[in-house]
Amino acid sequence: MGIRIDPCELSLFLNARGCGESLIFCLVKKIYRHIITTLMAEWEFKGIEWIKKSRSLGEGVSESTTACLLAMVKGNFLALTMGHLVIAAQTGFVAGILAFGVTVMARINTPWIIALLLGVSTAIIDYLMHPGSFGGVATEAIVTGLVAGLLSYLVTMWLKLRKKDNAATQKAN
Repeated sequence: MGIRIDPCELSLFLNARGCGESLIFCLVKKIYRHIITTLMAEWEFKGIEWIKKSRSLGEGVSESTTACLLAMVKGNFLALTMGHLVIAAQTGFVAGILAFGVTVMARINTPWIIALLLGVSTAIIDYLMHPGSFGGVATEAIVTGLVAGLLSYLVTMWLKLRKKDNAATQKAN
C-alpha cells in the first residue's frame, strides 16, 4: 500500500520535468495520484458514502481555516485582510487534507480522535506555513490547533444532535 517511486521515474523528474515543474511538485503529484487511486478503490464510488466522506473533508478544511483566521487576527475580525485569508486558506487546505487522508486510510470514525488529528495537523501546518503573530515561536500554532480540534469536535457533536432531533421529529410525524 506504500508509495513506490521507481529510480528511473525519479531521474525523469530530475532531468526532464517539462513545463518548469519542480521536483517537489512532481513528487506531490505522484503522492496525490496514489491517494486518489487508493481512495477510489476503497470507496468504489458507493454514492452516499462518497458524499459523506467528501463532506468530512470540507468540514476539516473549513474548521482549520477558521481556526487559523481567528488566531492570526487574535479574534479581531476588523483586522482581517486578504493576506490573512490567503494564508489561512492555504493552512486550512493542507491541514484538512492531511487529517482527512489519515482518518480515511486508518479508517477512524471516533469524533474525538478525528478532532485530535485535525488539531495536531493544523498546529503543525500552521507552524510551518507562517511565523506566529503573538507569544513564543509556536504559541499561535498551538492555539490554532487547539481551536481547530475544538471546532471539529463541537461541529461533529452538533451535527449528530441535529440528526437525532430530525429523526425524532420525523418519527413523531
